[in-house]
Amino acid sequence: VVHYINDTLQDMNKFGTDDYSFSTHAKHWGELKGFALGLQFNPGSPLSDDDFVQFHSLVGDAPVLSNATQSDIEDYREDLIEARAIIGAAYGYSDALLGDANGENGW
Repeated sequence: VVHYINDTLQDMNKFGTDDYSFSTHAKHWGELKGFALGLQFNPGSPLSDDDFVQFHSLVGDAPVLSNATQSDIEDYREDLIEARAIIGAAYGYSDALLGDANGENGW
C-alpha cells in the first residue's frame, strides 16, 4: 500500500509534463485502493477499524487527476501523505521506509 501511495504521488508530480501517463497513474492508484481494501480481511492487522475508515476517506473513491484545480491536487497530495502515515503508524514503519512528500526515497 505504501509503495502504491508513493507511485501515485510520483505520477502526480508529472502532471503537465510529457512524462505523465494517465494509464500508469490509474494503474498505481487502482493497486493502492485494491490492496488497501484487502486490509479489512486480515484479522491480525494492527490497523484499527477507525484508522481503516479514515484511510479510505483520505484516499477516496477515485484519484485526483491533472484536470483538477491546483488546490484540489495539493489537498489530495496531503491526504495521500496522511493516509501513508496512518499505515506507517499502524505497522510501525519508519519514516525512511515511508518516503518523502514527493513519494520518493521510500518503498
